[in-house]
Amino acid sequence: NKYKDIEFAPVLSVASTVKEKEFLNQLFLEHGLSVTALNNYLKCPWKYFYTSLIRIPEAPNKHLMFGSAIHSALKSYFDRFISGKDLKKEYLIQRFAESLAQKPIQEQEYREALNKGKIALSGYYDHYHNSWRTNIFAEFSINGIQMDKNIILNGKIDKIEILDASHNVNVVDYKTGKPKSRNNIEGYTKNSKGNYKRQLVFYNLLLNIYQNSKFKMISGEIDFVEPDDKGRYRKELFEIEPKEITKLEEQIKVVAKEILNLSFWDRKCDDPDCYYCKLRKMMR
Repeated sequence: NKYKDIEFAPVLSVASTVKEKEFLNQLFLEHGLSVTALNNYLKCPWKYFYTSLIRIPEAPNKHLMFGSAIHSALKSYFDRFISGKDLKKEYLIQRFAESLAQKPIQEQEYREALNKGKIALSGYYDHYHNSWRTNIFAEFSINGIQMDKNIILNGKIDKIEILDASHNVNVVDYKTGKPKSRNNIEGYTKNSKGNYKRQLVFYNLLLNIYQNSKFKMISGEIDFVEPDDKGRYRKELFEIEPKEITKLEEQIKVVAKEILNLSFWDRKCDDPDCYYCKLRKMMR
């Protein structure tokens, strides 16, 4: 329980260290802004501060470790699939099991995650493998992209599918967990902030700025690796409109300005039980 030590934790004095604007600005420029960092900030500025800016290590949870193992297995599989080697679903499952075994996960949670992953990947392979493209890039990293004078963007795209000779591409982002509706993905439901759709728009922005890229992103796809309650596998495809990219650029500029000016310093998020806001209370 990550909350258990907060009540007895020492009060931190940050006047001469953490709250040094020059130091924090330097961190912001060095780390850049990923879509994960952006989503963290939009959820809670202090979640961004602790996890994305000063990067205090956190104990990994079982859901993150499961997702990481799934992503690792898919990358390993597609790295070989590109060269014409279809090593079947047994290889995909084996890579998942090996990656999961390296995580600091409890024995009972490991067994549950292993079983869940085997079932999910087996069905995922059966459902899609005959339609997978070989002209792809798996885990394509784009780092150090300068959007503005003080704004550096970074990203890692799960999969880029080359659709034609003109280098029109479809960007794929894998998701674990129960598949979500299109409305939820786009942020139209009560408990959604549109993080999944924002990721696709962010990747479109990255590819537009990427100097050495011939890629033209004509679509983005949220690919749910786990089935829904009826055992069905789902993908949701989106065409990103120019106005969505422009809106995201403006949002990034506003967020960057707030971070650089530390204007979030006395702000709290909407969650009264927020772990990161509780950490903030311990700073003078």
